[in-house]
Amino acid sequence: MKTKIILTSVIFTLFVFSAQGQTIFLDDFENWSGNVPNYWMGSKTTLEPDSIMPYSNNAHSGTYSCRLVNKESTHKRFTTQAISITEGLSYNVSFWVRGHGSIRVGLFDGTNYTYNNYIIVNSSAWSLQTQSVIAPCYR
Repeated sequence: MKTKIILTSVIFTLFVFSAQGQTIFLDDFENWSGNVPNYWMGSKTTLEPDSIMPYSNNAHSGTYSCRLVNKESTHKRFTTQAISITEGLSYNVSFWVRGHGSIRVGLFDGTNYTYNNYIIVNSSAWSLQTQSVIAPCYR
């Protein structure tokens, strides 16, 4: 059974969402509509639009990365548009990150969130991070 989810996280660039070796979603933040990266700003995004910006100084690859600034001390979400995935499968989420803050990967199934532990980021060098999430089953 397929279900719609929204991937949630806090700060990154180059993003791959895959299951069983198959790429489901890939974005390198090269395409923007105004100050919004294409395929992002899902319905569960809680970052203010002025906290999300194209970043071209030392981008990981290509011309742009995505810079996220949380102006508050509470957690904020930066989510994709809904993506169809298969329940019960494990999905790997890989992303390049640098800067200062914390990030975690999660799924939203329309009712509930499933989150991984935070990754603490405190570096001016890019590093590749990967987390796995399992799409919930409803049987």
